[in-house]
Amino acid sequence: MNLTITTHATDLFIYPTPEGVEPVDPDDAILLAMIHLDVPADAVPRKLSKLTVTLVGNESLGFPSGTFEQQEVSHRSVSIRQAKDQMLEPGRVYRWEVTFNIPHSTAPYERSHYGRLYYKLVAKINFAGMFAKSISAEKNVFPIASPAPDGSLAYQRTHRDVADGLGPILLAVRTQHLTVGGYLRFALTLPCPSPILNLDSIELILVQTTILHSRVRPGYVQTCPPKRMVFLSATGKELRAMEDGEGGIEGDWVARLPDDGSARGSSLPGSDSAIKMAHELEVRLQYHEDGASSSKQSAPAMLYTASWPLTLPSCGCRYYSVRLPTYTARDHSPVPSKSRDSWAGTNEFESHDQCVCGDTLEMLLGTEAEAEAAEAQRLTEELAVEAEAMGVRAPDEEELELRGWQKKAWNEYTPTATRSPSPTE
Repeated sequence: MNLTITTHATDLFIYPTPEGVEPVDPDDAILLAMIHLDVPADAVPRKLSKLTVTLVGNESLGFPSGTFEQQEVSHRSVSIRQAKDQMLEPGRVYRWEVTFNIPHSTAPYERSHYGRLYYKLVAKINFAGMFAKSISAEKNVFPIASPAPDGSLAYQRTHRDVADGLGPILLAVRTQHLTVGGYLRFALTLPCPSPILNLDSIELILVQTTILHSRVRPGYVQTCPPKRMVFLSATGKELRAMEDGEGGIEGDWVARLPDDGSARGSSLPGSDSAIKMAHELEVRLQYHEDGASSSKQSAPAMLYTASWPLTLPSCGCRYYSVRLPTYTARDHSPVPSKSRDSWAGTNEFESHDQCVCGDTLEMLLGTEAEAEAAEAQRLTEELAVEAEAMGVRAPDEEELELRGWQKKAWNEYTPTATRSPSPTE
């Protein structure tokens, strides 16, 4: 007899909410599992005594101090009443369904250097008879914490500063798919640097810090050494090509963020996870000035660094998975192009078949136009509602387009921390 388990989706999205804040989704997430039993045609008829399905979560923590903790964070069993005392006939396939309510505060799936949390479903069938053996099947499940219940994975940040030698600095990053394994568009502008400036290198770095919270020793917390991942590096001829001929320096790049082999999603407030992940995005400009030293020795290298915190969603948050189903060939969940149980690689934890890490850059960039169109539609609807409430004429298409570009330009080129109301606010 062949016993297998399938689920309604590869990933189970949960939306943690901080205490005291209205929950994004007041209802628990639902995990639907289907149990399949294939009875061979030449099998002897048998009576099924009991069918039990269990959701198990096992967590391991490795503290930098050298201590190790391992515990079961979830163990929920359901007995399927319809299967009790059922006679199994040769040549037939039997199916049962079971659901689990998953609170949004549940600690999500995690796999890192300092700890891991794996969930699995275990189905076990006991047959009637004193010496009858039981059979079982397992399937891994992946609760994914998502910060984007509205399906938006967009991000943009503008940083302005002034530094000796570099002069005024403008850094801009933006993307429509901010996830582990996603991408970032990065632009650098130095409108009037020193005439003797030599830009040596530009680096974009994702800094990941892991904080472990003991479940055995309440209040015991250890912060692990930060992990620095360089995902964009430009030097030499590439930097010299950025000179605009008028003394300024300007360039832009598209870079893939680190995949889940090295980076993990940021932990969200309201999650019961004992493995907390925090991220920062760091920009480093290394440069020197010709003639800055009167000696024959080379001019000393100087370093400019800018950094800010970043909430990085999991690579399980694919653009077409977190949005409402569109029922198209590009929609990963309702009509997947491959089986949800298809995993290539050493094991399914390291496989990229079912996450952003396995998508090409072209596929990710293809979401930009659709995401921008969705934003334009949202803006149109908001303005129409405002016009109706005020009893005035709704703006026409030309006005909507103008106001959309005004708001986009204002947000893109003005720092969020100091931004005053935009022309449409």
